[in-house]
Amino acid sequence: MLDAIDEANTEGAKITTEIFPYTAGSTNITADVFTRDWQTIFDITSKDVQISSSGKYFTSLKEFEDYKDNNPTAVIIHHYMKEEWIKAELKYPNMIVSTDAMPSVSTEAKVVPNGIGSYTKLLAHYVRDEKWISLMDAISMSSYRPAKLLENAAPVFKNKGRIQEGADADIIVFDMNKLETKASFINPYQLSTGYDYILTAGQIVVNHDKGTGATPGKRLLAK
Repeated sequence: MLDAIDEANTEGAKITTEIFPYTAGSTNITADVFTRDWQTIFDITSKDVQISSSGKYFTSLKEFEDYKDNNPTAVIIHHYMKEEWIKAELKYPNMIVSTDAMPSVSTEAKVVPNGIGSYTKLLAHYVRDEKWISLMDAISMSSYRPAKLLENAAPVFKNKGRIQEGADADIIVFDMNKLETKASFINPYQLSTGYDYILTAGQIVVNHDKGTGATPGKRLLAK
């Protein structure tokens, strides 16, 4: 796939790609892919798929299909990614790291931990522990690269993803040795630790892993 992206870009296309550092994804059970031969596409079986709301794994394809027919709005978690894929993609030039997370209306739902843990896992696991990528690359693919991409559609992003005079003061101060990802597939809402300060628009919103109650964030409009 990465070779295909490279080939298309050399022919004038402008294709970017992103990755999240977990081996499972989450989507609606009636997503288009599940109308096709999804077990072959993902190289998994129905036993690798679980119901987000309960955490229960399916035991057969028939059970999956019956549940889909009766619960068309359900969200599922499908365990299809492989660690070697993640590592290869993290080395790809201009790769962007995202969470691929979906909004959750209840902390009772067994969602994927991506939304809470992606960036801490990137730093703690792939930079500090595995030494697979550099700290500067990890920060760039988490902040500068996505901001640089989005500024083509929304100039406001020219003030994001970098620390410089005139930029928005969205800053994270962390202790690399203390970073720890707490979120898991069993407890996806556990907050990461190791963050001294998180600032949004110059205001401290997290002080030593504790929220301050400040909410200075605002919508960014494409104009």
